[in-house]
Amino acid sequence: MPRPPARAATGWRRWPGRERGRARGRHRCALPCAGPAAPAADAVAGRAVAAQAAAPSLVQREAQGLTLQYQAALREVEPVSSATVAMKPAFDELDRNAALILDALSHDPDSRMLLEQLRRTYARRLALAQRLVAYT
Repeated sequence: MPRPPARAATGWRRWPGRERGRARGRHRCALPCAGPAAPAADAVAGRAVAAQAAAPSLVQREAQGLTLQYQAALREVEPVSSATVAMKPAFDELDRNAALILDALSHDPDSRMLLEQLRRTYARRLALAQRLVAYT
């Protein structure tokens, strides 16, 4: 009886992970799992990601509210004077840090640490503006 043709030496095995008759780990198929269900699964996953992006998390909503309160308080406190111009580099640095934190929050929307860091940065910026108003 003729022998079946030898397989190419690519390391292909019918049941990867199965050695000496014992299965190791999960059962894996030797063929890629692509078929009519794969595009449907991608569509469902895409909708789930879109739904998460559309609905901001509690931390994101709190950060948005914090930003609005900060901007309103800053409009009330910050006058334009020569002292404000002299402190512009410090204000710019704090504003840049706040923008970086907000960007990081967009990538990690549930980070309480980033929210607290944003709160501290806004508090420092307001305290600096209030000190300038007290000295003028």
